[in-house]
Amino acid sequence: MTAPSLQRTRRRRGLGLALALGVGVALLGFGSSKAPAPTVARPTPPAAPAPHPLPVAAAPAAPPPRVAPERRSGPNRAPRISSATLDRTHLCPGEATFLRVSADDPDDDDLRYRATLLSSALGAPRFGFGRWQRIEAPARAGRYGVTAVVEDAARARDEVPLELVVDDCPSPSAFDASQLAMRHTELDALVHEFDLTDAAARAREAGHELEVVRWHFGDGASEAGGQRARHRYPAVLQRRYSYYLVRADVSVDGSPSRIEYGLTFYSYAAANLDAGYVALAADVERGDDSGSVVDYVVTFSNVTPYAAWAREFELVCLDAAGLPRERWREPLDLTVPGETSMEQTVTLDRQRCPGGATHELFGEAQGGYAVGGLWSYRLRPTLPRPNSGEARERARRVLTRQTGS
Repeated sequence: MTAPSLQRTRRRRGLGLALALGVGVALLGFGSSKAPAPTVARPTPPAAPAPHPLPVAAAPAAPPPRVAPERRSGPNRAPRISSATLDRTHLCPGEATFLRVSADDPDDDDLRYRATLLSSALGAPRFGFGRWQRIEAPARAGRYGVTAVVEDAARARDEVPLELVVDDCPSPSAFDASQLAMRHTELDALVHEFDLTDAAARAREAGHELEVVRWHFGDGASEAGGQRARHRYPAVLQRRYSYYLVRADVSVDGSPSRIEYGLTFYSYAAANLDAGYVALAADVERGDDSGSVVDYVVTFSNVTPYAAWAREFELVCLDAAGLPRERWREPLDLTVPGETSMEQTVTLDRQRCPGGATHELFGEAQGGYAVGGLWSYRLRPTLPRPNSGEARERARRVLTRQTGS
């Protein structure tokens, strides 16, 4: 039987869909932010069993040693909030306002912005993240505390308390654009879609006509109106957090208005580089699952400027119940220049791995960074899974066994 193997390599200019890495996004409004991607340690490579031949590329020069970042002398200094304001401090239930926060850091650190909405009427605090946050008034009238917070990587912080008053309005307030919200979808790590179709429908229900005149994406780019817009944001390597105020210039019954959305970018690329690690994003294009052998394409994207190369990958073969069956390593000759994508064709032997397989690659990059990447190709299980205890034990036996045995 042939094991899953890499067959050929084709270089593609530009970045592909960065699904496993890139720039993660924490949606604004009240919710939770994404945590940084964990650093993947490079295991000691044992011998691989009978590898399949792979394409041979010119070996890159040995990377220069990584230079340790210069340490700042003296203690860390806390950031300071220079401005924290609510567009409106009195709302009726269902109306919304924007919290806008700006801060400076004397050490020029990367800053994280967040806010807390607190009141006994809520029962528990509500949290939001970003320099620009849309706050919708709770249904119950009362006074609500809003605390704007900024902190640096060392958790030094500054905060400003504000107050939001929700009035007990005797009748529904007149329609205005503050009631309209922009929807956001992360299509991949860099491309994002903004949607005002629901806002237009809500305006129609209230007897008004909304027209989108122009989109502004917060990074200097703009485009003509339409109820949906897509935009590709730049990959960020210098900082973990980036903030964009997305604005739609609209007209409501011919009168100009504006709908805004605060977008917070969390850069996994920057976080991993800080940890000495370059992760190659792997985007899988599925093949024909009906045959006994499945050929499919993986696009490896490198969003950093550092050339990366992988010399081996580890494969966990899954059985018909979708549990680990065996594990081994194979050599790999994959080089992905900085800010470039590379396509690789992979073959999966369904008879040996009826549940598919998971993969992890290992290598090095310029500057002494470690390189890793994850992808999987799973098939629908044809056997029932055992109980959770037996499943854990079977997986433990395979995953703790020495690779290649």
